[in-house]
Amino acid sequence: MEVQGAKLGLKINATKTKLMRIGTKRDEGVSVAGGRIDEVDELTYLRSIVSKKGGTDKDIQARIGK
Repeated sequence: MEVQGAKLGLKINATKTKLMRIGTKRDEGVSVAGGRIDEVDELTYLRSIVSKKGGTDKDIQARIGK
């Protein structure tokens, strides 16, 4: 996959990239040429908090706090 992106000039920064698995039992690590990608249970994407557990409570509380 990374080879195809490189043909178009795309690069993956492994230190900035995070992985969240939802609805899968696979647990093998994922790595790219720049290193291993960290797996997380929660992340912020487009200013919204995304969690493996789902729900919106944390996101709503964060928005109220701002």
